[in-house]
Amino acid sequence: MVTPSRAGNSTSFEERQFAHFDELWSGTLQNAGSREFLTPNGAELFWTIIFRLPSQTWHASPLLDTYAQLQKVCSRHRFYSDEQLHLTVVGLGLAAAWRDELSELRRILKSTTERCGKIRPRLCGLNILNDTIIAQVIDTSGELAKLSAELTRHCQTLDGKSSFSASLHEELWWITLARLAASPSEAELAFISSHRRSEFGQFDLSRLALTETNRTFDLERTQLIYEVSITPEAQVHASELE
Repeated sequence: MVTPSRAGNSTSFEERQFAHFDELWSGTLQNAGSREFLTPNGAELFWTIIFRLPSQTWHASPLLDTYAQLQKVCSRHRFYSDEQLHLTVVGLGLAAAWRDELSELRRILKSTTERCGKIRPRLCGLNILNDTIIAQVIDTSGELAKLSAELTRHCQTLDGKSSFSASLHEELWWITLARLAASPSEAELAFISSHRRSEFGQFDLSRLALTETNRTFDLERTQLIYEVSITPEAQVHASELE
């Protein structure tokens, strides 16, 4: 597991994240021709805790120009719209297993974000993870790791959830840009490889949301359940599912 190092040694924490992303890329190159592809509009619904990426943040990002080039090179794949862009903090699992815990999850999200420090990670590099083209997110301060670990710990206190784990989202974070419709071509791999360590700047994460969605985050299958901001002046929002 990638964990934050002690204060004053944050660089090694970043290096471990990069090393893990490099391992993912090596695996992509080794298995480029053999992978499963998720079709959109999957029936299974899941609950997930995410940071939503505001449209104004996305359109001000230095990644935008590279993203436009990526769309041209990889045009046969399914790119996410602005409304689909997000960073997963904790994937809870099947929605049916968590519906009875909604009030507790609301309490956990509210209390955890009240103690949360400022989260301003770096966007740095492109990669492929399973069937997705991603922008790598580097947790420069350890606050994302801390938030994920605290949310996971609180979820484990709920009835029947003692073995719950946030899995990879305790270690790495990313923003999905596109879903692969087929195995990546040599030209597509070459373009992504040329931007494996490209710097796209820092960005603020402030809107933490509990959502119901399918595996491919299709908008017609996605519903906001509860949302809270980690900025002190913001208000808590929730959907009619409350």
